[in-house]
Amino acid sequence: MIVCSQSKQSILSVRDRKTRHTWLEFVDNLEAQTVRQAIIKLVQRIPPSLRRTCTFDRGSEFAEVHQLQSFLGVVN
Repeated sequence: MIVCSQSKQSILSVRDRKTRHTWLEFVDNLEAQTVRQAIIKLVQRIPPSLRRTCTFDRGSEFAEVHQLQSFLGVVN
């Protein structure tokens, strides 16, 4: 997550280590529900073969991520 100190907006970033692809999604605030929705939107753009495992930060903005594991088809 890239957070701007001058604004409430942030950028959610996902990087695949093997292919070195990076996907970005703007987030209006750091509330868990907003971040969860941004993750859904972002991951749907990633090919299924590249979204088998994910690791998320432990910040409160990722509090709802565990609810997405079965939806996204990832293993944490």
